[in-house]
Amino acid sequence: MTFEEKQRDACQLFWIVKGHMPQTLHRPDVVDDIYESYGKRVWHWDPNEVFHRKEGWEEAYTNFLRSKK
Repeated sequence: MTFEEKQRDACQLFWIVKGHMPQTLHRPDVVDDIYESYGKRVWHWDPNEVFHRKEGWEEAYTNFLRSKK
């Protein structure tokens, strides 16, 4: 998995748990920590809850990518 793929997944997990995009998620160590800890956390949730919490994520991620430039 590339850094960009893992960063995308970590951003999505952060969004599902917190409901907003992270301010800084550009360092590999932070991406790894969020990917691992939030992944374990969300794994045990009801899939319907996860589905509903994904609302708005695509647009937020697009804006996140724009803000990196």
